[in-house]
Amino acid sequence: MGVAAPYAWLSEQLDLEFEKLRLLKESPRVSVELIWHWESGRQFILRRFTGNGEVYRKLLDCSCRYLPIIYETAERDGECRFPIYLFVHHTASDANTANAFI
Repeated sequence: MGVAAPYAWLSEQLDLEFEKLRLLKESPRVSVELIWHWESGRQFILRRFTGNGEVYRKLLDCSCRYLPIIYETAERDGECRFPIYLFVHHTASDANTANAFI
């Protein structure tokens, strides 16, 4: 599996399994969207950005009540010139945590 394969797979899953609810922030380097998972009915924050995604890859296995849950990350090339996708679980009671990542 090539480096772009996880990125392509995740992009496809986002198109098939999620609905975009609204754009929360957008700049030349970052976009943040509220998305909804069709099957579970849960809302997530989708953050795409250009930059180094190493910290998010490390958070994949991290569980802490003060950090958002990172469900998935993917990047298109080793230099991270393209966006990195990640999921952060978001509920109404967790708005402050979600806002910290916007």
